[in-house]
Amino acid sequence: MNEKYILLKVQNYLINKCQITKSAFDYIFADLPKNYLENITEILFKNGILIIKDTPDSSSTSNLIASEKRKLSKLTNEQLCILYKNGNKEIIDILCIKNKGFVCSVAKKFKNAYRNSLELDDLVNYGYLGFIEAVKRFDTSSEYKLISYAVHYIKQSILLNISDNGFTIRLPMYILAEIREILKLQTLNLCSSDFDIIEYFKSKNYNKNKITSLVNLFNNALHPASIFEKVDYEETVDLLDLLKSEIPTVEYTICRKELIKFVRASISSLPSCAKKIIELKYGLNGKAELTLEEIGVIMKLTRERVRQIADKFEKKLHKHLKPHLIEHQCWE
Repeated sequence: MNEKYILLKVQNYLINKCQITKSAFDYIFADLPKNYLENITEILFKNGILIIKDTPDSSSTSNLIASEKRKLSKLTNEQLCILYKNGNKEIIDILCIKNKGFVCSVAKKFKNAYRNSLELDDLVNYGYLGFIEAVKRFDTSSEYKLISYAVHYIKQSILLNISDNGFTIRLPMYILAEIREILKLQTLNLCSSDFDIIEYFKSKNYNKNKITSLVNLFNNALHPASIFEKVDYEETVDLLDLLKSEIPTVEYTICRKELIKFVRASISSLPSCAKKIIELKYGLNGKAELTLEEIGVIMKLTRERVRQIADKFEKKLHKHLKPHLIEHQCWE
């Protein structure tokens, strides 16, 4: 169940930003089965939103809203987009309902395309997020239809979330096309082993390293090993027994503290802008590490400019820190 999509659906019906009437709730999620409604209720409660009983005033208001929505749903997608651009944000909900069949049809194509673990309802919800983004970006003065424009955003949203959440490990977006190609070949019984995969991509002039990485990703993402799988001939050792513990040793903890202390002292001589960027990038200020884009927002710089500054001073710091790293061999 996509929490972001659920919260987006109810935001135009909230009373005092923390309540929604039962009739409005039933109207929004009328097409969903009861077990889904229970999950949605939990999501709303977790986010501080309560479902309240209808009062005479709220009930009549809900009826008026429903009547108005029925009238608006008869307009074309493009006409509804014009109303949205003019400030009527509730149009998003009408557009989602009106184009439900289209979004579902696109999402269904991805259910088995990559043999991912996401449910169809999750793929549909991700598709709606892409559709909503398309509505926000759609140029109402163009000659294109909203459907033609939105299909790209729907596919991209679904693909991005398959990449992030659809497999045991997160896969890069660029690898999904190759995985889909392998699955197609397997369906046609043209690619039944790793050797067949290697030979196929050799014929497409892929270099050796890329083919090896692709085969490893394919096997690890779609055929993950169990941590209880036996890894010795006598079947006495599990894979779990060989996994490295993530609990840091005392030596590691001490060395890490010493190194952070040394790094902080080293960056104290840097220009204030560079110093702040290094601190934010590596979490030296006691907070979580930030991406270049997030740092750019804070520093009011472009992502590329942040990267350039970080690269320049990281090279200088590396030369300064190298003797210290060799001295403290416990640091990994």
